[in-house]
Amino acid sequence: MSEAAASGEKYRPISDYGIIGDTRGLALVNREGGIDWCALPFVDSAPFFLKLLDAEKGGSFQIKPATRFTSERRYIDDTNILRTRYSTNTGTVEVTDCFATPSGDEREDEPAHEILRLAECVRGTVEIELHCRVTPDYARRDATVELVDGATAHWTYDGGEVWLTGNWPLEIAEDGVTVVCRCAMETGDRLFSVLSNSRPSAPVSGHIRYRINQAVNFWRQWVRECPYFGMYRDMVIRSALTLKLLTFRPTGAIIAAATTSLPEEIGGERNWDYRYTWIRDATLTLWSFGLIGFYDEARDFMHWIQDRAFDTHDGRLQIMYGIRGETDLTEKTLDHLSGYRNSSPVQESEMTRTISASSTSTARSSTPPTSSIMSGTGSNATRIMARSWTAICGTTCAGWRTKSVMSGWRKTRASGKCAAARATSFTPRSCAGSPSTGRC
Repeated sequence: MSEAAASGEKYRPISDYGIIGDTRGLALVNREGGIDWCALPFVDSAPFFLKLLDAEKGGSFQIKPATRFTSERRYIDDTNILRTRYSTNTGTVEVTDCFATPSGDEREDEPAHEILRLAECVRGTVEIELHCRVTPDYARRDATVELVDGATAHWTYDGGEVWLTGNWPLEIAEDGVTVVCRCAMETGDRLFSVLSNSRPSAPVSGHIRYRINQAVNFWRQWVRECPYFGMYRDMVIRSALTLKLLTFRPTGAIIAAATTSLPEEIGGERNWDYRYTWIRDATLTLWSFGLIGFYDEARDFMHWIQDRAFDTHDGRLQIMYGIRGETDLTEKTLDHLSGYRNSSPVQESEMTRTISASSTSTARSSTPPTSSIMSGTGSNATRIMARSWTAICGTTCAGWRTKSVMSGWRKTRASGKCAAARATSFTPRSCAGSPSTGRC
């Protein structure tokens, strides 16, 4: 076990988690090899691993040495593939974690919604163990598990299923819901597993290595599209790769964060669900993508924003949306979960507030106003959109896209409801494209 486990800590520091994903779903992996948060197939799906939010009730999928160890980890260069090296007194094992990626073009091919985990003994001998416990729907549903064969486990519950397959000799633990395994590895040995919300094809060791290499090529191909070669490029690319995981490929939306209900301060109550598109946060991500040349992501988000504006009669935007453009978002408190380090409440979603009727600067307050006018932050967001689209298209075609939003803001400001708002000027120019098609 690690020093943290030996000390009896139930919760890992947030900084201990690495993120993996496929621009559809996401998972968080701690330094002890535990996937303590996982939402499949999509980022807004109800998680079936959520030890992050309740160490007792939440499930997890852990692969680690069975004896005391130290660990170090890094992402494979220019990828979102996490590799952790565990060192024990008798040997060293490396665990590689990633999501399966599309086999072809990202825009055309849907990934398999699978998590790939490969353990390789690189020195000596290591006693290694696997624990996998599924707690569906925020631990509100009970799952039953059966072993389909000696290396495949199948959890079923009302509304879904989870599959775990590979070459581990699996067993069901005494609690009847956890799958476990413990075995010795020698230099050159490989143990692999594939986790999915639908039955994966029967994998073999060489095929898993091939799919991991395929994921490496996928991410590196994306990085090669970046024309930025300025200062601190490695840090810039690493940040861009993380932001890429916060994009939702099917629609172009950008979420604020990968999880829900991580507190702003331990013991605090400002715990929101950030797996939605907050206009303010997303426009900053948009601006970042545009600055370093990832124009496809910026363009996709601009089209998504445009569609949201066209969904309304006056072009006014809400502060936040679901990743598919949902507008009716209700707040739910999950009282059965204790929260990260007992920081309750755990929130399943967030309230809806219209961007032209509520300030984005107060959107995360525990008692946000419902009638205050959008002030500087929101209007700045629309300017960022316009400037970003100008950088992408080479024109100021974003003018007509944001005109109706800014117009609504000015009208309310002129009515005297927002005396504190600063005067702004925004003169939309002609667009090379057609407003009817929404494309430049």
